[in-house]
Amino acid sequence: MLYLLGWPSEEIIGRIAHCAVHELHHQARYTNVPWHPTVGEHVISEGLAEAFVRELSGAEAMGPWSSMVSGEELERAYEKIMADFDLEGMHLTSAYVLGDTTVARFGQEPRGIPDMAGYAVGLRLVDAHLAVTGMTVAESTALPLSQLVRRGEA
Repeated sequence: MLYLLGWPSEEIIGRIAHCAVHELHHQARYTNVPWHPTVGEHVISEGLAEAFVRELSGAEAMGPWSSMVSGEELERAYEKIMADFDLEGMHLTSAYVLGDTTVARFGQEPRGIPDMAGYAVGLRLVDAHLAVTGMTVAESTALPLSQLVRRGEA
């Protein structure tokens, strides 16, 4: 089963099939890797899914959420996410992926994370893994978090 939630805009409507591929990647990963909700696992899962879309259909198919944060804002988000990488609990991890505006709307505690920053940080971590290993995203999908992210290398 795939569940898609998107704010309907021309940019998103034209990418619905790619959004489905993103969500399908989550299903493939967690059929092979146990889901253990930590900030690191949640962020890397989003990065892998976006990189998978890119691998199959090109960068233009990726969602806008993976590039909404850049520069100093991305660096600050990266530092916060890496500092809380091992924080456990799905009720906490969404704040690091979706950012403060969204989690505040859901009644959760903001963590000082820009909107959608977890996608950009996750993609950064995945790209570092791909560059070091030469693997594809498809080959990396079933790897445990510890093999995808080695602290201090990204």
